[in-house]
Amino acid sequence: MTDTFTQDDFDFLLNTRTENCLSLFMPTVKAGPEVRQNAIRFKNLLAEAEALLSQRQVSSALSDKSLESVLREEKAPLVLAAVDYVAAFYREANTYRHLREEFIEGNPDELSPEELQKEAWSFVDALIKEEERSALMAFEEKAGTGGHAFCRPRPGGVRRR
Repeated sequence: MTDTFTQDDFDFLLNTRTENCLSLFMPTVKAGPEVRQNAIRFKNLLAEAEALLSQRQVSSALSDKSLESVLREEKAPLVLAAVDYVAAFYREANTYRHLREEFIEGNPDELSPEELQKEAWSFVDALIKEEERSALMAFEEKAGTGGHAFCRPRPGGVRRR
């Protein structure tokens, strides 16, 4: 078994995409009395990584609470603009029911407000069109059954004076 980090190892790490990915790099001592320090360094590195991940989750939770206080009873769709790992953290903390699954991927600081609006609108526009189609289908269904939800004029039922 070899301990050498290969190009294949690097490619695997580079192409792995999950909600939370973490790579730890640590110099180690291969021989001598200081070799015992490897375990301590590793433990400290893990604690640091855990603290960083926890901080990101807390930050996402605080952002969500702030947003929740603004949106309250809103039903408007919310389109997130973030790099993928921040989006994953935010989704975990999110409590707003109308957060869209699609999001604007990338650093939002690199886009102007107009570009953000244009990209977000493409997601919202698709949602509105789908809701319009559903409403039209429901109307056509009710109108065709003679149900009470919609009134259909009767011949001679409208008189003008």
